[in-house]
Amino acid sequence: MVCQRTPAIRVAVAAADYVLESPLNVFLRSAAATAAVLGAVDSLAGASASTAYLVADINTPATATAGQPFKMNVTVTGPSVTFAQSWDITNTLPPGITAQGATLSGNLLVINNAIPTQGVLTISGVPTKAGTYNFTVDAWQNTNRTGSVTPGSTSIIVIGNSGTAPAIVSQPAIKTVDAGTIVTLSVTVSGSPAPTFQWKKDGVPIAGATGSSLTFSPVKLGDAGIYAVVVTNSLGSATSSNALLTVNPPLPAAPVITIQPLSQTVAPGGAVTFGVTATGSNLTYQWQKNGTAIAGATASTLTLSNLQPGDAAYYTVVVTTSGSPVTSRYAQLVVDTPNPGRIANLSVRAPAGVGGQSLTVGFIVSGGGKSLLIRASGPTLGALGVPGTLPDPILQVHQKINGQDVVVASNDNWGLDPNAAAIAAIPGPFPFLAGSKDAALLLNVDSDRTALVNDVNSVVGVTLVEVYDVGPGNSPRLVNVSTLNFSGTGDSVLIAGFIISGNTPKTLLIRGVGPTLGSAPFNVGGTLADPVMEIHTTINGQDVVVAKNDDWGDEPNAAAAAAIPGPFALNAGSKDAALLITLPAGAYTVQVAGANQTTGNALIEIYDIQ
Repeated sequence: MVCQRTPAIRVAVAAADYVLESPLNVFLRSAAATAAVLGAVDSLAGASASTAYLVADINTPATATAGQPFKMNVTVTGPSVTFAQSWDITNTLPPGITAQGATLSGNLLVINNAIPTQGVLTISGVPTKAGTYNFTVDAWQNTNRTGSVTPGSTSIIVIGNSGTAPAIVSQPAIKTVDAGTIVTLSVTVSGSPAPTFQWKKDGVPIAGATGSSLTFSPVKLGDAGIYAVVVTNSLGSATSSNALLTVNPPLPAAPVITIQPLSQTVAPGGAVTFGVTATGSNLTYQWQKNGTAIAGATASTLTLSNLQPGDAAYYTVVVTTSGSPVTSRYAQLVVDTPNPGRIANLSVRAPAGVGGQSLTVGFIVSGGGKSLLIRASGPTLGALGVPGTLPDPILQVHQKINGQDVVVASNDNWGLDPNAAAIAAIPGPFPFLAGSKDAALLLNVDSDRTALVNDVNSVVGVTLVEVYDVGPGNSPRLVNVSTLNFSGTGDSVLIAGFIISGNTPKTLLIRGVGPTLGSAPFNVGGTLADPVMEIHTTINGQDVVVAKNDDWGDEPNAAAAAAIPGPFALNAGSKDAALLITLPAGAYTVQVAGANQTTGNALIEIYDIQ
């Protein structure tokens, strides 16, 4: 075999040895009798015919990159050797690189070929550290390493990978939690390339736990232990500090109040009983009057007799298990001659004209005709300090007649309406400014109507739409009031106010509808995906949330609410909100906002079902 010498690619080999690269392979060539001295470079001239060759399948010195797989196969060829049965490697292989089947003793790496008929030495792995690593390979013709030997010396040059080894920036925290809760262990790391993660519990890798965080949802008693995470990239690895996770036995479930105490109006000298029904184990009760515990009132019911004006108050009951306590809703006791009332007012303050949409308010009168005052305030509202109001609202009242939508009344400027003097004389509503461009109508209504409000010049602005029952008696009366509008965030959530007249409690169905409104047959676009509804009132000078609902099906009386005739059915399992609730006479606001700060169109409905 004739090989041309290529000085530019020679490396140091044993005396009389040299390396010659070809496009196909590399020969680490040696005269069999001159294997002891390393470092000299000789020529091919004078090599004997019995010379054996070490043949590598890649060019040497071999080049590898830290963090990247490397593999080199070495065989023996020559006229007197067809394969090697044993191999020796002296000096140093790069960290991360091994020889197949090797065992190391001192600086001597001894490889007994597992498949002697092939005579192949495989040097492979993933190098982890840059540098130049010189080593010598000796091939023996038999497994006990006697007989002729074929040596060759070469190098593997490992090029440093760009980037940085992983480092833990923030360690997983030690945590103590209750079973059944959700807990997350996490780390923040640096490193390039991006590291991989492997979490361990008590030193044992957790299958599938290969993210920067480890979440237990929910955590169990058996999850208690010591956790750590190993982060790795091609330049190295780092192990976090240990994080002890302690899991306490679960707390007993908090009681659930299924029947709330109800507000009542009782004449002086009479008696009243408040009651509560709750689920849970080992329940205890403590009744309160205006937030102060009543001595001895520790049963599920509270009876008061010979009522006097001093007994009038807001009553609640705290129901407790060995877990968390739960406080009931407020039940107001009015000590007075009962005076049944009705829904006397609905008011909605919201932007009109958003997306070209009118502010829409609906109302239904049952039992005959009733006189209603309907107003749309813009300029006067602005004079009261509300910014961005409609400069010139126009109010239209619509009715379905023979299946057709008909505008049955409208007003631009309230002072131009024939009933302007009567409108101004109605007690209760704040007065409009003389000559203002606010709108108002005084109508006799005997069924359902819809009021739409826009600006004459199609601008967007805030308006207050109000519907007042100004006729005498409770029959006929308003049995439904509603508003459809956009609900934003913060001060822009959808709010509707209403007033219950008289002094006796009234049972109402109050709903905040989004998802059902967006489905067939309504198909309203851009509806609120998950409405959260709150009912507010003022108690002892403080704004109080008297009731709240997220998903209507979670209410204990959801089935009773769904069975009420009249309102359209909410989709089963939907995230619409609804409350079937008894409220004492007074003023309330209903707020409907989107869960997680979401926005969209929503419908607020208030039904008088008593």
